[in-house]
Amino acid sequence: MGIACPQIVYPYLRSNVSDIVTRAGFPPVHLAEINFQAMYEQQQAQVQQGQPSPIITTA
Repeated sequence: MGIACPQIVYPYLRSNVSDIVTRAGFPPVHLAEINFQAMYEQQQAQVQQGQPSPIITTA
């Protein structure tokens, strides 16, 4: 669920963000594609090696 949901939703999010920005009259914005499967596997490999996973903080 943690991988499948973002893989399904993210392409729609990218499209909508691009469309909204373009319609607002700003220069086009293209969000990069993200491979959630590879990101998950990398995180699991770090956990197995004993390295803490990076913490994302918001202000």
